[in-house]
Amino acid sequence: MSGQAGHFDEPATPESLELLVIKLKERNIEATVVADESSAYEAVLQRLPEGAEVHAGKSKTLQDIGVTPVLVEGGRYTYLRNTT
Repeated sequence: MSGQAGHFDEPATPESLELLVIKLKERNIEATVVADESSAYEAVLQRLPEGAEVHAGKSKTLQDIGVTPVLVEGGRYTYLRNTT
């Protein structure tokens, strides 16, 4: 094992988050660091224009912050899982 097991129960440091954002941007992936669940909820929904086609891939994070019900049941978006 790598010796890093057990570190997942500790919050990431601001420095490690900053480095992660830089690395993701180098790969053309937008990243936003937020303080808490409600900020994450708002950040996700700000990026989705009303009427957008969306798919969440059964994301545990989106479920935990309360976004999945908005996508599935809200009527504001076309949730692709509902169209099959």
